[in-house]
Amino acid sequence: MKASVSRRLPGAPQSMVCALGVESWRNLFFSTNLNSQGGPMRAVFRKILRRFERLLLPVLLFFAVSAAARAEHVLVFPQFPAGGDFVVSVTLVNANFNAPVTGTLLVFAQDGSPRSVAIDGQPTGSQFSVTIPAGGTVVLNTTPGGPITIGMAKFTSDFPAGGVVRFQFSGGQVGVLNSPAESFATLVINTAGGNNTGLAITNTGTASVNIRLLLVDANGQTIESIDPPELNPLNINGQIAKFATEFAFTQVANRSSGSIQIQVKGTGTFNALALLLRNGLLASTAIVPGAAGKFSPEQFHGSYTGKWTNTTFGSTGDATVNIGVIQSTQTVLFRLTLGGNVFGAPNAPPTMLFGTYTSSGFTASGDSPLFGPVTMSITADGTWTFTANNVPGGTIATFKLTGTAYPDRMTGNYAVTFKAGGGANGTLTLNHTGQ
Repeated sequence: MKASVSRRLPGAPQSMVCALGVESWRNLFFSTNLNSQGGPMRAVFRKILRRFERLLLPVLLFFAVSAAARAEHVLVFPQFPAGGDFVVSVTLVNANFNAPVTGTLLVFAQDGSPRSVAIDGQPTGSQFSVTIPAGGTVVLNTTPGGPITIGMAKFTSDFPAGGVVRFQFSGGQVGVLNSPAESFATLVINTAGGNNTGLAITNTGTASVNIRLLLVDANGQTIESIDPPELNPLNINGQIAKFATEFAFTQVANRSSGSIQIQVKGTGTFNALALLLRNGLLASTAIVPGAAGKFSPEQFHGSYTGKWTNTTFGSTGDATVNIGVIQSTQTVLFRLTLGGNVFGAPNAPPTMLFGTYTSSGFTASGDSPLFGPVTMSITADGTWTFTANNVPGGTIATFKLTGTAYPDRMTGNYAVTFKAGGGANGTLTLNHTGQ
């Protein structure tokens, strides 16, 4: 027999393991022995159990508390250049005045592989052992010279620590705190009047992540959304560092207000750092954490206009989508209006859909005179489907559109099947045109 000290309730902290282990022993003794014995034997077993608990409980408490306290703690520095005239200073702080902190500084290249750097007083390498005295600090300075390399660094330790990274170069210096893990954050930007905003993003999770960037104006209106190839995916311990104007945005230049929203598509997290550059001088700027998550339906509120094109027969027409988002009830109203000859007839009536949304996307449905019963969904990663499997009338059997829906644009490819056999294909392109 042995105590089941490793069994834990879902979500139970490590410090509860000792209590669960002792209770397992107690139940085991009483269920296998005491229930079948008389009073004297029960007293004997109680005495044995009390002695056992006095001996074992401190041991269980020690291991449980030690295991919880010594869980790995991580500080992340998303931008960690080396070489050239750069000097990067990492200051690690131990706010615990009772015990030292022991850990390792790990340095990575942009592709996530270990990266060797030179640090004063240390052999060149990609990892450096560090012990921070109780209540003390440790400063690690990179050695200037040699080719410039870019990537990130993280400090893993047995107890919590704090950290700040300071960038020193010919243009000055600036200090930035370690960066927390986020699934959604907002970068305040300035790209006007000689300014530019730099962004470094890294992934310290256990799997690759995919990240979307949205350019948003001062009124909260999404102007553009992009899925940069270098962030889709972003490898484990990988990093990307660019100025806002170096991403694929077409309308980010000369903006003195607004923001870039950083969103994880699917699961995972990122760590980010931002710097403001003006005339060669650096200053820190804000990465604001957020809880909006991966899908914000309120960003879709408003009108979209564009064109549909039947690529099989060459016909085309105007298209308009109106989306109303009611945040208080998490509901969505969707109206699609198509101009031109739709299914061979003009003046097609609008299609009205009603649905609900969560952080993972929204679904809507309705019964349309044009399409019949319709279901539609937009997922958190922007996948858009619009399906009608029983189109009324004499010639069309089904209609299905698949594409992508972002706050600034909606695009899709559709397929029509005929009741007599065969079908047609086409495209739909819509751009956000206002509230």
